Amino acid sequence: MNDASKQVRSISVAVALAIVGFGIGALLVAGGAGLLVSVGMPIFERPALQLVLSATLLQGVAFGSVALAYTRLVKGSPPIPVTIPSRGDIAWAVGGSALTLILWVGLSMTVTVLGLDSATNQVVTTASENPAVLLLMVPLSYLLVGPGEELLFRGVIQGRLRSTLSPVVAISLASAIFALLHVSSLSGEGKFVYLGGVFLVALVLGTAYERTGNLSVPVFIHATYNAIQFTVAYLTLTPMTGAFLS
Repeated sequence: MNDASKQVRSISVAVALAIVGFGIGALLVAGGAGLLVSVGMPIFERPALQLVLSATLLQGVAFGSVALAYTRLVKGSPPIPVTIPSRGDIAWAVGGSALTLILWVGLSMTVTVLGLDSATNQVVTTASENPAVLLLMVPLSYLLVGPGEELLFRGVIQGRLRSTLSPVVAISLASAIFALLHVSSLSGEGKFVYLGGVFLVALVLGTAYERTGNLSVPVFIHATYNAIQFTVAYLTLTPMTGAFLS
């Protein structure tokens, strides 16, 4: 197999892994919801519970399980190094977290100044009825969402692409796949603006993984980015703190 064929194959596998992970996650969420309904829990009347169920079964269990299954079952799959962070890793984790937050604030300001529309993540829409669920999403970001998504998108997908492509191309493609998978969670106008922001954050995650070779670094950056967003959203949606912040 020549280099071009290997590259096409790695890209195809990367896309397939993302689709399989999302598909299995959707099935798990549907099955979990059905099970809860069968025991008398009105989950469809409790959007906050749907949010927690999705974060647990889709982003945590499904993404993480697909990644681990691939590394165990597929011969020659890229290793996923997870080690105790060194001083350099810690510097990347702190710096990467700061950079993602700067990107978030910068994009928000740009959208406001230019009068652009930006889509809304359904997490915020759902939590508007019960903001307290956002506080639960903070620990879930570190325990499930961050680890699950990074295992699949950086550890396996970016790792698979990196085996045949240059770092820049592999990171860019993995980031694009990661961003596109967020489409289903968006509502309103300005989806491309929102996805552009996700893509930029993913570039930071991918670069941190490439430079450190330690998956715990992008996991921390990702989880911290999400946790701060959830905290800010909670403060904004809570009447007293929202009035204070405004």
